[in-house]
Amino acid sequence: LVVSALFLGLLIVGLRKQKLTIRGIAIGFGSLFVSILIASLFGWLLWKAVWMLKPSVEATQSRLLLFAFIALAIAATLAVYALVRNRVSLQDSATGALLWWFLLMVVTTFVLPGATFVFHWPMLFSLIGLAWILFAPTEKTRSLINLIVLSVCALPAIILLAPVIYQIFVGLTLNWSVVVIALLVLLFGLLLPHLRLIATPFKWFAPGLSAAAAVVLLIVGVLTTATASEKPFNRIYYAFNADTGKAVWASDLSQRDGRTSQFFTGNEQKGTLADFGYGGKSREYTLNPAPVAQLPPPELSVVEKTEADGVQTLRVRITSPRQAGAMSI
Repeated sequence: LVVSALFLGLLIVGLRKQKLTIRGIAIGFGSLFVSILIASLFGWLLWKAVWMLKPSVEATQSRLLLFAFIALAIAATLAVYALVRNRVSLQDSATGALLWWFLLMVVTTFVLPGATFVFHWPMLFSLIGLAWILFAPTEKTRSLINLIVLSVCALPAIILLAPVIYQIFVGLTLNWSVVVIALLVLLFGLLLPHLRLIATPFKWFAPGLSAAAAVVLLIVGVLTTATASEKPFNRIYYAFNADTGKAVWASDLSQRDGRTSQFFTGNEQKGTLADFGYGGKSREYTLNPAPVAQLPPPELSVVEKTEADGVQTLRVRITSPRQAGAMSI
């Protein structure tokens, strides 16, 4: 509520003092939307091209390709705002971008209340930066103090959103590059004053440089991924059945190497992991006995038991004493 009140109050005061215009805010709002569309579309097409050239797990997890998409997002954002910057002021552009954040914050408040901090704190500090741009004396906005104020106001957005974007990349990989790119452009929407300062001396130099960096990173990422995928790669799993006290090493062993020789000595057997609760129970692996790790199994407790019309309903709670990252039933 506080952030919403501050945003609406700043919007009203800015319009009354003619520091902001409805037309300019609408252009800023639309510009960020167009930036998201263009960057996401190009990112999706480039990812499809990369996948056609090298459909591998390494490609989906490539940091170089991630940096290429970051450079692409910067290039698209700067290019769109370079086209409209003579028609709209920096204040209107920044306010239009903040309007997107305001709407997403409101939606998140009702849909996913626990995640609203991702929008609250960046927007709060960005509002301070916007107020500085709107009402600070002109000589101050052209001095070193302007850069300091804007940089301090940008820190919460970078600190909070950058790890979120990276975790989405780690969890969903580049198969969901569109989501990663859309969030990047949203972040750059809060950094418009900084991007404007960088791009002001040369209108198209910054977008062109970012696009060139994206191309270089993309080429290097594809080439290094191709080199890595030519090397033998064996996934080794540790499977443990807490009921039977049995543990095994499991792998498809496409090609033996020094790493696999630590776990498989040549006396292995073929079999499945049906006794270990894994999803791919029918797949055959090379199995070798493994040391039994002292890992406490998941615990199940009955929370509530009800019966109605001959139907029993159980509510249970499943917990992991060792705080496992994921559990499945």
